[in-house]
Amino acid sequence: MADKRKRLISGLAASIIIFAAIGLRFISFDNNIELMLPANPEILRSMRFLRDSNLSDKVVLSLKLKSSEHTTHDLIQAVDQLEKSLKPPLITDVISGVSKADLMQEMHLFMRYVPQLLNEHDLSKIDRQITSEGVKTSLSRDYQQLLTPGSGFVMPFIRSDPLGIKSGFLSNIQKLSSSLGYKVQIKDGHFISQNGRNAMLILKTPVRLTDGFGSKNLIEYLHKQLKSLPEFISADIIAGHVHTVSNEYVMKKDILLTLTIASVAFLLLFLFIFRDIRAILIFLIPLISVLVSINLSAIILGKLSYFIIGMGAVIAGIAIDYGIHVYLAVRTGAGRPDAVKKIIKPVIIAAFTTIGVFAAFFFSSVQGYHQLALFSILSIILCLVCALFVLPYLLTGKHYMELPAILKQGSSMHSQVFDRICVACWGVIIIAAIALSWQVEFNSDISQLDGSKFEVIQTEQEFHNVWGGADKPAILVTSGENLEEALQCNERIYTEAVNEVGEDNFAPMGFTSFAELWLSNQTRIANSARWNKFWREGREAKLKELLQEHGQAYHFSDDAFSPFFKNLYTEKVIKNTPEGLTFFDQLKERFVLKKADEYQVLSFFPDKDKCVKTLSAIISRYPRTFLVSRNAFSSILSQAVSSEVIFLSVIAVLLILILTCLLLRNIRLTVLALIPVITGILLILGIIPVFGLSLNAPCVIAGIIVIGLCIDYGIFMVYTCEYNLKTGTRMAVSLSALTTVIGAGALLFALHPVLFSIGLTLVIGVVGGYISALLVIPSLYRLWQKPKKA
Repeated sequence: MADKRKRLISGLAASIIIFAAIGLRFISFDNNIELMLPANPEILRSMRFLRDSNLSDKVVLSLKLKSSEHTTHDLIQAVDQLEKSLKPPLITDVISGVSKADLMQEMHLFMRYVPQLLNEHDLSKIDRQITSEGVKTSLSRDYQQLLTPGSGFVMPFIRSDPLGIKSGFLSNIQKLSSSLGYKVQIKDGHFISQNGRNAMLILKTPVRLTDGFGSKNLIEYLHKQLKSLPEFISADIIAGHVHTVSNEYVMKKDILLTLTIASVAFLLLFLFIFRDIRAILIFLIPLISVLVSINLSAIILGKLSYFIIGMGAVIAGIAIDYGIHVYLAVRTGAGRPDAVKKIIKPVIIAAFTTIGVFAAFFFSSVQGYHQLALFSILSIILCLVCALFVLPYLLTGKHYMELPAILKQGSSMHSQVFDRICVACWGVIIIAAIALSWQVEFNSDISQLDGSKFEVIQTEQEFHNVWGGADKPAILVTSGENLEEALQCNERIYTEAVNEVGEDNFAPMGFTSFAELWLSNQTRIANSARWNKFWREGREAKLKELLQEHGQAYHFSDDAFSPFFKNLYTEKVIKNTPEGLTFFDQLKERFVLKKADEYQVLSFFPDKDKCVKTLSAIISRYPRTFLVSRNAFSSILSQAVSSEVIFLSVIAVLLILILTCLLLRNIRLTVLALIPVITGILLILGIIPVFGLSLNAPCVIAGIIVIGLCIDYGIFMVYTCEYNLKTGTRMAVSLSALTTVIGAGALLFALHPVLFSIGLTLVIGVVGGYISALLVIPSLYRLWQKPKKA
């Protein structure tokens, strides 16, 4: 009957493992960093803006001449061939440059809209130019320009604008074009670097950064197309998609590596120490629990974060503890299943306190923490049930094996001197850890969570060395239900910013606003009416007379400026934006975003505290505006994460205190059980700054898990002291800590910074908590009260 039950359980377990392993293939994983951020409105708004805007989904190809024997002309030929090979659906548009002739023609066409864009202040300046001296100065400048080699391009501009009224808009177009800070020259209609050795292509793609599968296909497609380049040209891909693919690759590799290291270490540990093939069951229980929990979590949540799954080895290290206690209890109890009864209570208490710690994550606003809580609690419950109700029956049989002598030994050091020395040493270490913990710093830079390969980071540094653009500007976003509303708001803020702050205070980048190029329909109608009135008040006739009077001195004919007077008055104001002008469309795409229910107009400015504070004060008067600043974002994130950490720590500590008090029903025992928790946390805070490291969000998660682990050690040791248990608890606690350190220590081999931070924090906390549980709790217990009989 027993053998039949064993076969049934074994078959069921094997089936569950197979189905759970197959289920992994159908789970959707998510590497969206937003899952790990607090639900702060400003943080989420900035993250979603960057995610949904077309700023982050662009792909840039940087081509480089490898040989000095080839010229820029060879480079341009390769660019043209590559451009033709890039096709939909993954690439929807390629921008490799702009034709200089086409650009000048388009700008000439755009100049007809200038009267709609000039305000009252601009007309006052023009009025001051309509004098003899003013006209002579303008004609002299025009004449000098016509003597330059490029006079053919400027001739139409001069004839249609003798006073240079519209030249300011040409500067604005140049300013807006360079708003991202790239150092680009146009050669034969292509984007070429200043040294003439590099070319740039900007690609549009429908693939979002958060789409891991799509990003992988996109990068593979680009690499395939780049293979067609001549041997003397190399190419780099600069895109957020590269980070997405690299992070996924590194995370998958780390997960496989850490699980393999942990699995091999667990197996060797159990087989070497227990010398019993059935010890494999201790290892299989958490493995099955974790696999099943991943599937269940995916069914409940839909998607799982790679960061959470990366915690699988750690959860296995925690959940394996229950099997170790049951295994040792059965073997010290001569192989009888009922021997488990002695340790059921502390095992259940330990499991409940650990569940309580993970349950604290449900109170967090971080969605990723909810996933971690569900995944961990399911794993612990499954492992607990299997350890208590399945494992004992699988360990019984006709061939009972005596437990190795080393596993039966307990501590023989009971002198008061030893206990006092032990407690004193612990006190010194705690005081030192408290002193060192004042140096710990919290690092909230989210770029530290980017685990992209070194080659990716190095390629981007080389790109910025050639093209510039390393200093990312801050972004001012104004919104409106329609484009007209958004443009009006953008104009008002631009005017206030320039008047209150001044352009000089935005140096060196300047405040780059779409209002410098295009205005709302309402403003352009008013400007157009003012322009027509301005010239009809006799200034048209006066300017004609002055041009004829002084023009001959500079060899201008009487009708040289007829295009200006022919198109002087604006008859019609277009409602929206100009059409058919490529340069304008490209600028509009960069500065105007069309959302499902609104329009957003962007402005760029230096990401400096002074600029951010000034503009923050201005936009506080406009409800549908916000700033996206990397520096401000870091500060807000730091505050939000700090608040989150304090809140979760308080919840976790309260839950542990309440659960431990309720289950132990003794204040002194509760205080003793908390010693490993206090030790583990203080050592984390004290040791991390010693190594020149700083705390981050993953460290905090790991720190809270350390609380759950260490309270288990405390409860088991307090129970052993209180009831003088002979169930191998001391060895079970040692093996539990060892397996957890193995699981967490495996993360120290991870390349991804998130997993490494978690591993380091866990190892420090668990080692400190374990040593204090094994040595300090018994010593303090003996000094405080006498043990009871079992």
